[in-house]
Amino acid sequence: MSAVRTEGRITTLEPAGDSDSVIVLLCGDNRPGYRMQSRKRELGSMRGIASNGIAGWAAGLVAVPVLCVEAILPALDGPRDLWTKFVTHRPPWGREGPVREAMLGALPAELRARIPFFAAPGNHERTDTERGRANWNAAMGSPPEPGQYWYALDLPDGLARFVFLDSNLFADARGRSPDSLQEAWSRAQLDWADSALAAPARYRFIVLHHPLVSAGHYLRCGGIQRGSVKHVAGVCSTSPGDDG
Repeated sequence: MSAVRTEGRITTLEPAGDSDSVIVLLCGDNRPGYRMQSRKRELGSMRGIASNGIAGWAAGLVAVPVLCVEAILPALDGPRDLWTKFVTHRPPWGREGPVREAMLGALPAELRARIPFFAAPGNHERTDTERGRANWNAAMGSPPEPGQYWYALDLPDGLARFVFLDSNLFADARGRSPDSLQEAWSRAQLDWADSALAAPARYRFIVLHHPLVSAGHYLRCGGIQRGSVKHVAGVCSTSPGDDG
């Protein structure tokens, strides 16, 4: 495939040569976590043992032996986590490296010249910083409007449309947007997404970094604003990057 036309926020691709098929490779940032982090209830009870009164103390007292057993059975998760933390020094949280090198280094230069590469911005791109914006522009090109990273990709003959959204703008389930500009951009992005998804494509996909609803390590982060979920949940497919 080769990119042939970009108008505003819409990029259209067409087959190269006599190709009559499209291969889409979807990658996320599914980084590892510690095994014992899956025991959220027991860990939460232990953390609250000194602050939740008698009930918290009792729950924590019960959780301690349960957690000790789970650390050993059935797969030695506790000792393996200790080895990970103090010997191999993984998971490598916060060590993604410069975003430009990570994005451009994903494919060799010769392949990048033949295979289009598109990305949905997330918290790892750090587009709220000058360096992050420069990295994005170097890897993906400047957005149609400064700071507005949402766009769409069309496959030939109306086969499919991929709508890439900047989920940083509405990754706030409690509705506490940090400033009025981000809130305005969030609404503008969703309005644009509504119009983009109304296109007569056979298949329509939303691509975004944050999951609509989180059930993993990032549960306490809350996922995406409820109002935003209502806009995107009815689409036939979504593609999250963090734990879905």
